[in-house]
Formats: sequence, structure tokens, C-alpha cells
Amino acid sequence: MTRNSASDVLVFPLFFTPGAGLVAELSALVADARLEQKALLPFAGHLPGYDRMLAARIATRLKAGGNQKDKTAIFLVSHGQKSDICPSPEMQQLRGMLCRHLDHDDIHNVQIDGQPSLANWRNMTRSRNALFVPLMTGDGAHCRIDIPASVNSRSDEKVGMLAPVGTWWELSSLLADHVNCGRHHRRISFQPSQSARTEFGADHVTP
Repeated sequence: MTRNSASDVLVFPLFFTPGAGLVAELSALVADARLEQKALLPFAGHLPGYDRMLAARIATRLKAGGNQKDKTAIFLVSHGQKSDICPSPEMQQLRGMLCRHLDHDDIHNVQIDGQPSLANWRNMTRSRNALFVPLMTGDGAHCRIDIPASVNSRSDEKVGMLAPVGTWWELSSLLADHVNCGRHHRRISFQPSQSARTEFGADHVTP
């Protein structure tokens, strides 16, 4: 983009739980591209209002689905690594914020790889109603195959899964608000397309 004389370049890292290595790597790549460090926007999981965005979508889903909050367990699903023996401090902090926003304690961190394992979700709650929130960028194999397989819902359970967070129209609104508020380049202003509100981010129930 800079070689093609782009007048303004911003880099938005679509990651929700970045490790320290990733932060350093992206900073180095931005420098190699001869961009100012302010061109690097916050990671998706660090955007102002991210926690409230999650809480609002979860609350809306619980209300629309007829689930009573105190009877539904909520699971924040991250990818994780096989070497993980517990949730990262960042994920624990996010859980705490959601507990406060929703006034609900039956919220848990689980991982596809690592511990606590998504496959063991039943051991973490007494509820047979559960809502899973994939902290993923898109509706790939993890969301379509791996998460439903690990959840393995039964006939006596009411199990739902939100769309992967990276597809939510609310996330594009958070990004637009952050850029337009003037913390970065004041020369640009954009809004998420109206079609994004209907074409992307639809929630569904696992088979």
C-alpha cells in the first residue's frame, strides 16, 4: 500500500487474545513497512467497549431465546494452545467484566486446545442450558465442526452458539467509532455497511 502511494494506512489486528509475541511481531512488521506505530490499531479484543459489546449480544440472545439468565451457563470459547494449563490473565479479566455487566456468575473460559477444555464444559456447571461464544475471526472449521463436536449436545440440553465474534456488525461499529473519534487519523471517516447488519453475524443453535 505504501509503495502504491497510499495516503493513509491503518492496520487492524483481528485477534481477540493476542500473546506478547504477536504484539511484538506486528509492531516489527509495521516498522518494516515504514509506517508509524500509530498506524497499528488496537487488537480487536482491546477495542474500547469490546466487553460491553459481548455482554449486549449475550443478553439479547438470552432474552430472544427465552432462556432465563440464572439457568443458562455461558462459555467463552478461545482457541488456546495445548500447553495452556489455565485461562490467560486476559481471558480471566474478560470473564470478570462480563460477570459484572450481566450480573451473572455462571460464565466460564474454555479452550479448543489447552485447559480448561471445551469438551469438559458439563463439569463446570450444573445447568443443562448453555450458550457458547466463539472468540473466533470467522465461521471456519472450528465453529462449524470442532465446537459443536466438543459440545456434543444431548436431547435433555438446550445449547446455543453465537456467531463468531469476528463476523459481528457490532465489531465493525466499534472499530469505526475508535477511528472516527480522532485517536488516530482524522482524515478518514467510515461507517460499517448497512448490509453487514443482516448478512453477517447471525447466531445459530448447534445441531
